[in-house]
Amino acid sequence: MTQVARDNHFVPQGYLRRWADAGDKVWCHRLLVSDARVPRWKRHSVRGIGFHEHLYTTILAGKESDQFERWIAEEFDTPGQEVIAKAVSEARLTREDWKALIRYVAAQDVRTPARYAESTKRWGTELQSLIQETLTKTISEWEAADDAGRERLKGERQRLSGPDKPDFPFKVSVKPDRVKGGGWISAETIVGRQLWLASIRWLLTKTVTVLYEHRWSIMRAPAGLSWTTSDDPVIRLNYNTEQDYNFGGGWGSRGSEFLFPLSPSHLLYTQIGHRHDSRINVTSEFAMKLHRIIAEHAHRWVYASAPLNHIDTLRSRKVGRQMYVEEMRAWRGWHGEQTAAELELQALPANESSSRVDMNEGGRTPTGMPSA
Repeated sequence: MTQVARDNHFVPQGYLRRWADAGDKVWCHRLLVSDARVPRWKRHSVRGIGFHEHLYTTILAGKESDQFERWIAEEFDTPGQEVIAKAVSEARLTREDWKALIRYVAAQDVRTPARYAESTKRWGTELQSLIQETLTKTISEWEAADDAGRERLKGERQRLSGPDKPDFPFKVSVKPDRVKGGGWISAETIVGRQLWLASIRWLLTKTVTVLYEHRWSIMRAPAGLSWTTSDDPVIRLNYNTEQDYNFGGGWGSRGSEFLFPLSPSHLLYTQIGHRHDSRINVTSEFAMKLHRIIAEHAHRWVYASAPLNHIDTLRSRKVGRQMYVEEMRAWRGWHGEQTAAELELQALPANESSSRVDMNEGGRTPTGMPSA
C-alpha cells in the first residue's frame, strides 16, 4: 500500500536546490523568531524547509489522500523544473516550454501558506453572497422537483459552481416543519484546507489560461549580485513609485508586474499589457530594488545562496516569543483541525423532504488556524 506523503513542500525542493551548496543546504533568514539572539542567517537542508505536514492532504471516503500533492508534482512541478534548467542555461525556449514555465509559476503562486491567508480573508466577504446565490437556485430546483427529485436534493452535498466560479464544496441541509408544513434549507462550508485546494484546482485548470497571453522575459542578475527568493516567491506587484506600490496584482490586471526568481542568476518577469525583450540585463541599482521587493514580499523566510549582511535594511524581522509559539502550535494542529472539519462537512444528515423552504446560510473556520 502506498504511503501518503506527509511533508508537503509548498516551495519545491528542486526549486530550492538552485540556491543550495554542495551539501544541499540553503542560507535562510527567518522573519519571525522567538528571541533577538537567533542568528540572522542559518544554513538549512533543502528537505527541511518550505514545507508543512499534511498541508495538502485531503480526506476522501474517510481516509487520508495525497492526490492533490501528486497532481501538483506531475502536472506542474516536474515539467516546470525541466524548463527552468533550460532557462538558466540560456537555452532557447519553445512555445511549449514557456507554457510549462508559466504553469509552474501559477502553481507556485497559489500553493503557499501566504496565499492561503490571503484567500481566507477574501472568502470572509465573498462566500456569503455565493452561498445565498446557490441556496436561491436550490430552492427553485426544490419547488420544481417531484418527490424523487426532492429525495436527491435532500441533504445533498452541493457545490458552489458556475462558469466563473470554482467548485467550492459545501453541504446543504433541509429541515422540515411537521407542524406548520414547509421547512428550512441551510448551507454550510468550511473556510479551510478543502475550500483552498478546490480553489487552487479551479485556478490551475481554468483561470491559468489568461497567463499564456502575456509576454514573459528573463532578467539576468548583474555581475557580483545574486537573486534571493522566499517562501512566497511569486510576486504580483502593482508599482507606481518607490513609495507607492503593493502586492495585490492580478493575473489579468493590466499594468501588474510579475517577478519570480528562477535561480540566483535568473528571474522571470512580465508586465501585463506590455512587451519586453525575452532576455533583459539589469543594472546593479535596479537589482537592489528587486532585492528589497523580494524580501518585503516574503512570508516567513528569505532564502539565498549566500547570507546578505544588509538583510535588516531590506526587511525587519519580528521578534516575539508568544507569536512564534502560537504559530508553531497552530501548524502542529493544522491537520487535526482540518480533518475534523472536513469529516464533519462530509457527514450527510438524515433529513426529510419538505415542500416549502426558507433560507439560511453560514460558513465557519476551523479554530487554531495559522495567520499571516
